[in-house]
Amino acid sequence: APLRVDTLRPSAVVGHEALARFSGRVPTGRWFRAAALHDLGTELERQTLRLALAKLLTLPEREFLAINASPAAVHDEEILRLLLEVDLTRVVVEITEHDAVNDYGETRRVLADLRRRGARIAVDDVGAGFASLRHVLLLQPDLIKLDWALTRDVHNNATQAAIVRSVVGFADEVGAGPERSGVPRHTP
Repeated sequence: APLRVDTLRPSAVVGHEALARFSGRVPTGRWFRAAALHDLGTELERQTLRLALAKLLTLPEREFLAINASPAAVHDEEILRLLLEVDLTRVVVEITEHDAVNDYGETRRVLADLRRRGARIAVDDVGAGFASLRHVLLLQPDLIKLDWALTRDVHNNATQAAIVRSVVGFADEVGAGPERSGVPRHTP
């Protein structure tokens, strides 16, 4: 069962996010864009997912693992096979914001199947790229993650804080807040 917010101890680790990082000064996103330009984007996602899911086996039972997946990746048979080989009740599938969803109906069907098998679905970096509120409405995630551009220095900008409060309120209203997802709300 997912960890409930009311059971969270102060400073408790409840989950981890697997992030791809490459040596050198080239940003990670540029590696993924270059791979996609050479029709290797899905293969790079497969390799990063294999490495990430292997780490799930080393985490304590009550901790989840969030993995990033492009909209195209969730349609890839190999990626779906890799996901179905693990305990999806411990996985949050974050749909990345950098690529458009070509077919929302089909993507929702695939995500609903993963959700039925226990995965939680998140829309990553809302407020950037394709992760608009329309994207959130059409994907109906369990969790909404705000882009760092909305949250960085939010305490210094009243307009930015109002936007964040609005999106958090929206997430709560549509059931994409921490209570539904089992992922606790961060409170500094």
